[in-house]
Amino acid sequence: MRCASVLALALFAGLAAALKAPRLEHVNSEVGYHAIVKENSRNVKIMPRIRVLDAKVCRFLISNKHHTEAPFEVRITDDAKGEAELFAKKDLNCEKHRNYKFDIAAVGCNGLVSENVTVHLSVDDVNEFAPRWEEESYQGSVDEGRPPHERVLRVRALDADCTPKNSEICKYDILDAHVPFSIDSEGTLWTTEPLDWEVSSNHIFQVVAFDCSMKQSRPVTITVRVNRVCRVGWKGLEERVEYTPGSGRRALFPDAQLELCEGSCDPEQLTARLTLATRHVGKGCDRDTYSVDSQRKLCGASSDSVDLLPSPGVGAEWTQGLPTDEGRESDQIYEFDGATNAVVIPESTVSHNLTNTFTVGFWMRHKAPTGGAAHNASHLKEHVLCNSDDHRMSRHHTALFLRNCRLILLLRREPIQEEANKFTPAEWRWKTPEVCDDRWHHYAVSVNFPEASLYVDGRPFKVTANNPEIVDDWPLHQTKNINTTFVVGACWQGKDNKMAFHFRGYLTGLSVLRGRTESPDVLSCLHRCKEWLDVPPADAQATGTEVASNAERSEVTVMARDQDTLEDLVSRVAYVNSRDFPTPGRRTVHIATTVMCSNGKAQKVPTEESWVTILAAEQPSITINGTPNLAREYEPFKQGIELFASVFIAVGRERPAPSPSSSSQEEEEDEEAATTWLCGDTRGQQPSRRSAAQVCGPLSPDPECNVS
Repeated sequence: MRCASVLALALFAGLAAALKAPRLEHVNSEVGYHAIVKENSRNVKIMPRIRVLDAKVCRFLISNKHHTEAPFEVRITDDAKGEAELFAKKDLNCEKHRNYKFDIAAVGCNGLVSENVTVHLSVDDVNEFAPRWEEESYQGSVDEGRPPHERVLRVRALDADCTPKNSEICKYDILDAHVPFSIDSEGTLWTTEPLDWEVSSNHIFQVVAFDCSMKQSRPVTITVRVNRVCRVGWKGLEERVEYTPGSGRRALFPDAQLELCEGSCDPEQLTARLTLATRHVGKGCDRDTYSVDSQRKLCGASSDSVDLLPSPGVGAEWTQGLPTDEGRESDQIYEFDGATNAVVIPESTVSHNLTNTFTVGFWMRHKAPTGGAAHNASHLKEHVLCNSDDHRMSRHHTALFLRNCRLILLLRREPIQEEANKFTPAEWRWKTPEVCDDRWHHYAVSVNFPEASLYVDGRPFKVTANNPEIVDDWPLHQTKNINTTFVVGACWQGKDNKMAFHFRGYLTGLSVLRGRTESPDVLSCLHRCKEWLDVPPADAQATGTEVASNAERSEVTVMARDQDTLEDLVSRVAYVNSRDFPTPGRRTVHIATTVMCSNGKAQKVPTEESWVTILAAEQPSITINGTPNLAREYEPFKQGIELFASVFIAVGRERPAPSPSSSSQEEEEDEEAATTWLCGDTRGQQPSRRSAAQVCGPLSPDPECNVS
C-alpha cells in the first residue's frame, strides 16, 4: 500500500512537469534580446544567450508584428541544456536594412509555447564601398595675381556604406605635391600663392578622398584655368641683377615691357624715372675709400688745407676722446651726441683768423633729436665749428652752425678789419633740406668777403631773392687781453666757462683752406660717385624723346611719345661701378612711371623696385716664378752670375684657395710662388715697375757683392 502511494506521487509529478510551458532564461520581456551581425557573416551575437527552462524545447517560433522581413532562424544547439543560437538565413546588407525587430518564442516538446520575447538586431557595417565622386571631373578658374587663399571650387565625394565611420568623408588629398593649391576636409580648393598666367595658364592635377576608416577613392582630375588679367605696370623686370666688379656697363632691364591695357588710355606722353638708391653705402654712394687727404690730392685740391678732424695720433691728440663710427671708409667718422662731446682745435693747427678769403668743407650727417628735445629742436643752434672769446665774454667771432634746417655762417668783422661804424654782411642763412634729412652730404662754404657761396654735394646752392637770408652787423668792438677758442662740435662760452650749442650727428673730412678758395671743380670731384646710372647713347634716342640725368647721375628721366620707344630707352639704361673694389651688397633701383593720356588724364602705373647686387671682387696678386736654386762651378761665381735670369712676374687676380683634396704637385707649385697683395685702385694706372732684391744673411765684403 505504501509503495503504491509513492509510485502514484511520482507519476503525478512527471505529469505536472510534462504539462509545464517552456520559459526563456535571464531575459526581461520588456527589454528583450539585443543582437548584432556583420554584413559578411550569418552568425548572430545575441545578449543574453538563448536558453530554455522548465520544459524540453523542440523548436522556436519567429513572429514579426512589425511587418518587416525577419530572415533569421533559431537553431537548438544543446537539447539537454535547452540552449540555442540565432542565425541569419541569408547575407544581410546594412545599406538596405540596418535594423531588425522581431519576436521569438520557444515551443516545448509537450506542445506548450513560451512567452514572446522581442529581439532587437543591428547589422554591423563592413567598409566595402570606397568613396565615389559626384562628378567625373572638376573645372574651376582663378584670376591671375589674386592673393593667396583664394577659393577656387569645391569637390564632393559620397560613400555608400551605412555607418558614419565608413560613409562620411574625413579627408581630401592632392596627389601632385608641387601645385599652388591646398584642399581642406570639406573639399574646398584654395590657392597657396598668386597665380601667373605666363608661368602656367592651366593647372591640371588629381585629388583623392578618404572615408573616416581611411578607405581611398579613385583619383579625380581637377583643371584650374588661370584667367589672364591685364594690369598696368612693367613686365620683364629682373628682381635681382648681379654686377661683377670690373664688368663695366650692365643693362638693368633689357626685357622691360610696359603693359598699359587696351582701351584704358591712349598715351600721349610717357615718362619713366629710374632712381639708384645708395644712401646706405658709405657716405651716400660708392666712392673710392681714400682718406680725405688722398682724395683731395686726386681731385687737385690745394695742399694748404688743414684737416680739423684727423685720425688720432702724434700731433692730432685732440680727436682721441671722440666716439667713432668704424666703417669701411678710410676716414674715421666722428660722432657728436649733441650734449657732451666737442673738441678744441689747437691754434698751432690752424690760425683763428680765417682771413677774408677761405673755404670750409666737410661731410655731415645731421641727426634729428629724439624724445622731449625734438619739440624745440628746430630752434636750437648746433655748431659745426665756432671761434669765440676764451674768457670774460662769449662773443662768437666766426661760426658755422645749424638752426631751423638752415646752415648759417657767422662772420663778424674784427676791429682791425673794418671801421667801427661800418655795417657789413655778418650772417648768411642758407635754407636747404639736406641739413635735416639725416643723410650724408658734403658741404663747402667759400668766402671771398663780402661774398659767400655754399656748395652741397658738389653743386652750387641755387640762390633766390630770399635764400640765403643775409644779415648785416657792426664789427666787433675793441678789447684787450681777450683771445679766442676754436671748437668743433660746439661753441665755447667764455663768460660761463663752458661749452654750449652742441652738434648732434656725424662729421668727417672737416677741412679749412685759408687765404684762397677751393675750385668748384675740386668740390664737385670730392663728392663724385664711382657708381651711377648710365643713360642710353644719343644715337639710340629717337626724335621726340628726352633723356636727362641729375648731377650725381643717380637718377635718369626718360620721356617718350609712344610706348615702344619708352620701353626701348628703359631697356638701355645701365648700372656702372668704376671701382676695382666696390662695396659689396645691394643697391635699390626704383622705377616711377607717369603716362599722360590724350584725354588729359594721367594713367596710374605702380612703382617698381629691383636690386643690383654687387659681388665681392677678386683680390689682386703678384706671382713670381723662377729657379729656386742656382748650382754653378766656382769660376762662374767669381765672374758673377745672373740671379733672376729665369724670373717670371705675373700680375693678376687672386684665385680661390685650393681645396684640401688638391694634389701634392699643386701644393709644391704654390709654395714656390710668392704672392704680394696690392692696396688701392690701380685701374687705368701703369703697373709698378719697381722691385727690390734682398740677400738673406750678410755678404763677405771681399769675395761677395750684389751688383744690380
